[in-house]
Amino acid sequence: PEQNIGLIIDINDIKVLEAQRQAVNEELKAFMYSVAHDLRAPVRHIASFDEVSREEPDAPAAERELYLSYVEQSADKLGKMIDGLLMLSRNQRYVPQIVPVNVESLLETLIRKTRQSEQQAPELIIEHDAFPIIHTDSGLIEQVIQNLLSNAIKYSSTRERAVVRINYYLQESQHIISFSDNGIGFDPMYADKLFKLFSRLYVDDDIPGTGVGLASVHRIMRNLNGVIEADGKPGFGATFTVRLPV
Repeated sequence: PEQNIGLIIDINDIKVLEAQRQAVNEELKAFMYSVAHDLRAPVRHIASFDEVSREEPDAPAAERELYLSYVEQSADKLGKMIDGLLMLSRNQRYVPQIVPVNVESLLETLIRKTRQSEQQAPELIIEHDAFPIIHTDSGLIEQVIQNLLSNAIKYSSTRERAVVRINYYLQESQHIISFSDNGIGFDPMYADKLFKLFSRLYVDDDIPGTGVGLASVHRIMRNLNGVIEADGKPGFGATFTVRLPV
């Protein structure tokens, strides 16, 4: 009977491992499809505007300058997408180093830097709760905060008066951190799409982005044994909530 029990446990273990292997393979296939599909677009733009420039050597200087600006924009986007992929790849393999992190100090530094670099509303108000010292990976949590803060500022930049609110509370064995804004929001039906690589709900607006940031945050949170959730309403802002184990 003991041998039979051992055999049943072994078979269950094999089934779990096989299911995990299949899930990883499916994710890898989806990842490679996204890379192949989405990196083509800026490459196509560069090639097509280069071809137009060659075919029209006598085009007015202003027109050629416009073509070159399109090439530069596409090359810049391609570079940022590749940088994002490299970061994503590093995060995937990286083993978190858990240390005490002064999130309050980190957040204030990131707010100052992001105010200087990010597209934002004419009036931008950023409010945040007091934060305790949190035991987590310093580099990874910085990426999470930077991405969510940048998104909140960018996607509320169309408002005359943007308000970004960062809340913290402790719930049982989890640190809960939420980033809320009064920006353009999104339909909660498509919340899962936000965390897919290169996926952007708003591609025709003037808000820059590569569709890598939230995919990276999603993987980081998984690496930290936490989760990220999104909620929003079109025209009424968005809230992104991360839950980290204590």
